[in-house]
Amino acid sequence: MKQIKCTSCGATQEIENNQNCEYCGNLIEVEKAEKFYDDVISGEFGNYLIMADTALEAEDYSEAISYYNKILEENIKYGDAWLGKANGMIYTSKIGDIKMKEALTYWKNSIKFSENKESMKLRVGIEANKVINSFFPTILNHYIEFSTTRNAYGELA
Repeated sequence: MKQIKCTSCGATQEIENNQNCEYCGNLIEVEKAEKFYDDVISGEFGNYLIMADTALEAEDYSEAISYYNKILEENIKYGDAWLGKANGMIYTSKIGDIKMKEALTYWKNSIKFSENKESMKLRVGIEANKVINSFFPTILNHYIEFSTTRNAYGELA
């Protein structure tokens, strides 16, 4: 398996052969995508991006957000950093403090500043679906547990 970065949407993935991107559906040519990944990680923000992505994968969301912010302080138009920051925001949410408004704003910025907006829209959709599906059951279980309290449904909505 080779670590690559989709040349259309920028998603980092591990693949063996040419295949369609699991995020945007465009064809990934391994050699081009591997070179693109190498160029990105050896570039100006490579270390921060690796640290941010690693922290996100390790579920250290506050650290991930901190590294994405460092990237954005240097280049406000770095779409991948906006996307990672949005995902981290959702995962740092708590019952009663769901950070959906922030995440939506950051997801929009990831599309706005992406070179390939259509591919990034697809990637954002999949990323948003993943984080929301992982977070929603917690909210629903909380509602079920406290459904008999005053205004429980209003709080859920």
